[in-house]
Amino acid sequence: MVARAESGKLSLVLVPHIICEVVYVLEGQGYSRHDISQSLTRFCLIEGINVQELDLVLTALLHYRDTDLDFADLLLYSVATHHGGVLWTFDKKHFRRLGQGWQEPS
Repeated sequence: MVARAESGKLSLVLVPHIICEVVYVLEGQGYSRHDISQSLTRFCLIEGINVQELDLVLTALLHYRDTDLDFADLLLYSVATHHGGVLWTFDKKHFRRLGQGWQEPS
C-alpha cells in the first residue's frame, strides 16, 4: 500500500492516534527512540501519506526523540501549545525539560 501511495495511485489518511499506536508497537519491538522518530518522520512525509495534524505529529516526534516522555503525552503537549494553551500534568519531573507550555494542576 505504501508503494501505491508513493506512486500516486492511492492516498492514505492517518489520524495521529494511529501514529501513537505505531510508536507503542515499535517500542515493544525494542527500536530506539531515535530510530522510531526518524523512521516515522520519513514515513509521514511520503507523498500520498496524509497525516492529519502533520505539523503537530512532527513536533511530537522531535520531542520524543530528545526526551523520555511518552509519545502520546508529547502529542497532547504539541496540540495544547500549538493552540496557545497549556497542558496540565502532574508529571512535572519530565515536562520540566520542555520549558513552557505545561503546568501542574493546583
